Amino acid sequence: MTMRPNAAEGGLELRDLWRIARRRKWLVLGVCAACLLAAHCYNRTSPVLYESRAALKFIPQRDPKKMPETIETVMASMELDEIASAAARRLGIEPEAVRKSFSVRRIRLSNLIGIDAVGETPEAAVRLAGVMMDVFMQWESERNVRRLRVDLDALLGRRRAAEQRLAGLEERKRAFLEKNQTAGRGIQLAGLLLSLESERKELLSKWTPNHPDVAKLDQRIQQTRQSLSRLPAQELQFERLSRELKGTEALLADMVRAETEASAGLESLANNPDLEILSRPELPKAPSYPRRGRNLLLAAFLGAMLALMLATLLENLDRTLARIDEVESYIGIPVLGAAPHLEASRSHCIFSAAAGGGFGEAPEGKPACLQDCRPCCADIYHPMRAAIESRMGRPGPKVLVFTSTQMGEGKSLTAVNFCLSAAQAGLKTLLIDLDLRQPSVHRLLGLEKDPGVVDVLTGGRAWKDAILGTADFLLGAMDPDRVAAFSGIETFKVMTAWANKAHIVDVLSSPRLPALLKEMRNRFDLTVIDCTPLLLFVDALLAAAHSDGVVIVYRAGRTPRGLLMRAKQMIVEAKRNPVGVILNDQRTAQDEDYGYYEKYYDHYVKEPEEASRAG
Repeated sequence: MTMRPNAAEGGLELRDLWRIARRRKWLVLGVCAACLLAAHCYNRTSPVLYESRAALKFIPQRDPKKMPETIETVMASMELDEIASAAARRLGIEPEAVRKSFSVRRIRLSNLIGIDAVGETPEAAVRLAGVMMDVFMQWESERNVRRLRVDLDALLGRRRAAEQRLAGLEERKRAFLEKNQTAGRGIQLAGLLLSLESERKELLSKWTPNHPDVAKLDQRIQQTRQSLSRLPAQELQFERLSRELKGTEALLADMVRAETEASAGLESLANNPDLEILSRPELPKAPSYPRRGRNLLLAAFLGAMLALMLATLLENLDRTLARIDEVESYIGIPVLGAAPHLEASRSHCIFSAAAGGGFGEAPEGKPACLQDCRPCCADIYHPMRAAIESRMGRPGPKVLVFTSTQMGEGKSLTAVNFCLSAAQAGLKTLLIDLDLRQPSVHRLLGLEKDPGVVDVLTGGRAWKDAILGTADFLLGAMDPDRVAAFSGIETFKVMTAWANKAHIVDVLSSPRLPALLKEMRNRFDLTVIDCTPLLLFVDALLAAAHSDGVVIVYRAGRTPRGLLMRAKQMIVEAKRNPVGVILNDQRTAQDEDYGYYEKYYDHYVKEPEEASRAG
């Protein structure tokens, strides 16, 4: 695919995607339809399941600070096999079926727990969700009560042990005091010693150490020190017994307090459980699986994306040209005009389509000219003629060769239409069928192929005897009334041909051909030669040597672009004049601009009354 210059530099534009989609509309519609059909089949074949939801509110009684961790623990506990087995016994089904049919989730990082259950019927989903909720709440309450009772029993056992230890310590202290009378007097003796030493200092300030009062006080001090020297071991043991006794009393007090709190927590848990029912399961109104609407929307979206990808891939792999700017940028010569694609059902005029449909050759025995003619179809070819005159740059009679790259591009039909539009514009026009291998002009116009140009070039007849005009059209296979009603038919002449495959090159190389074309140039304003395809035979190049230029008819979107480039190179290498290209069978999906042209042009070719009503 050859993109416009701005599209090539900046990537695909939205308009390019729309053009690709329109050009590959059947692929896009087919892929979308296939995806929708697959989604529909999936919806029809998938088992229908209903979902019911319930919500629990978790309020921890013992340690609110650990709520996030506790909620995760509760959710994990809800998925234990013990819970599934208990619910299965109530429901009368297998535990494995219960595990596959419910799920637990935390609702938006809050202290709410959601229970989702699915079932083949709405009632089954509601029942499963309700049973799971009731079973778990009962199990959780019993588990918490068991835990608190275990903790309380442990506290009672530790309390009894602490009380026995406290009683033993008190008995040991009492026995120690009975055995050691001075036990516990260390502080008193130390205080007495300090008092005596202070008194001695006061006496020494008045008397000498040998004074009787000082000597008596020294004797008391010496006795007190002897008593203190015997007390450390007893005091140490007494102090140890006192510390153990105080620690045991404090431990016992803590146990009593913990036992009181545990008893209160057990009572609070019985009255206010950790789990509270926030909402019970409700009967679902519609199936939750499969989600038909969502599946169809998703299939439509994926189908559109896949179709665009495939269409874009095929467009990039496509080696044909469809747009005017593509052709001009690729081969470097201008596009003279575009003949749009018109369905045969709309008109059987030769200006629009052959009786067989499309822009190919008309079937044998079915002339298409001048039937149900539409004016806009004729007007399509007037700008082509103006472009040719502008391209060639000089006025006067002209001889043009119409050819194509290969067969089936509609060159003969385009040449006939071009000549008829020129005749309608008042130009004396001659169409020469020089396709001596597969002549078709006579079939398109409902004429006899003999006599023709072959007789003239071989010297069998004079050129005047080979030219067919209005009388021949009236006596031919076309409708005489339509022939007579056609404006400019008297200025349109035709020279048909019959197949002469044995000596075609010799005939086209004879000096009679340039002489004939010189004579026709003097007698006609426009002479159009319909020749064989360029890439198949040399006939067109031989005729182009005696013409003013070569017009290449290219079927848009059908012929590989490399063939068009090769045809142009052959013309240039043969030193002929490539006037330009006529795009044939141009479709609106390939170039929207010409779709708008055709749409709005139809408004101007309506009858005045009809146009006023439409306006």
